[in-house]
Amino acid sequence: MRSADLRLLYKYAHDRNMKLLEKTGELSDEQFAGDPPFGHDSVKQIFFHIARAENGWRSAWQTGERQPPIELADYPDLPAIRTLLDETSAETLAYIDSLSDDDLDGDFNGAPLWQTMTHVFNHGTQHRSEIAMLLTHFGHSPGDLDLAYFVFERAAE
Repeated sequence: MRSADLRLLYKYAHDRNMKLLEKTGELSDEQFAGDPPFGHDSVKQIFFHIARAENGWRSAWQTGERQPPIELADYPDLPAIRTLLDETSAETLAYIDSLSDDDLDGDFNGAPLWQTMTHVFNHGTQHRSEIAMLLTHFGHSPGDLDLAYFVFERAAE
């Protein structure tokens, strides 16, 4: 795994988070933050979980320790969640930019760093699919979220 590959994956993840957030803006407050019709967490809680997990892992990669967890109550609405996701992405991309390809092969708790970074990316993919299901249920399908579409969209620009 090269740092350029991880950068692409994390840029794709942020782009798709923003695409989902755009559709989330069409939800009522209850649909955004209330009890979901299925699953355990609201759309708001899932977005928060994506950011909280990425922040925790990034802190561990950088310092060897997880930072004190952020709290959902500090992000009361959609604009606050958007800011959190934007800041999380910027910090992660800056961290990726600081890494060499050799750094990615370095050890992180018994596994190569790149594998744990790929895990966190994949973790976000799982939760974006949960958000997409909820949005679709509420009548606001986000459309295609696939990596190939992101790559082709970027190539067309």
